[in-house]
Amino acid sequence: MNEIPRFLAHLPVVGGMPVQYVAAWINGKVDFRVIDVERQIECYQKKLCAICGGKMIAQYWFIGGPESIESGMFTDGPGHRACAEYSTRVCPFLAGKRTEHSARPLKGSGDVQVMTIHEVSLNRPEKMAYRRASKYILGRLRESQGLVYQVQRWHGQPHWF
Repeated sequence: MNEIPRFLAHLPVVGGMPVQYVAAWINGKVDFRVIDVERQIECYQKKLCAICGGKMIAQYWFIGGPESIESGMFTDGPGHRACAEYSTRVCPFLAGKRTEHSARPLKGSGDVQVMTIHEVSLNRPEKMAYRRASKYILGRLRESQGLVYQVQRWHGQPHWF
């Protein structure tokens, strides 16, 4: 197991893994597959890292498969480079230990509503990358109620893993 780095030590830990800032808590339990939309919007408005919740300045790192890197469209928000690199090593999906998201049902309760963006694949592509952007927006994908990020300006080449 990887030791949690100091820059993520302030986050809650579940199953030995730090819980990313935008992860949704449902009935007192984190669901790593679900994004807390209020925190997602907060991160966009205040330019916060979706992983650690800290302020980002001018460099925003997105993680995704070839289609996301090509289109610039992502469901997960950007992070600091160190946070993105750490995530690629410890997240079972990103690290390739799981090739698809859990099939257990997504359920909301009370004031929590869980939405699925059907345009997004739940299967891990053969390769993934993280890439730096300097400009992006957050909006809705066609008729979907879910929010997506659209990179407007890339810098450098993708770092494939």
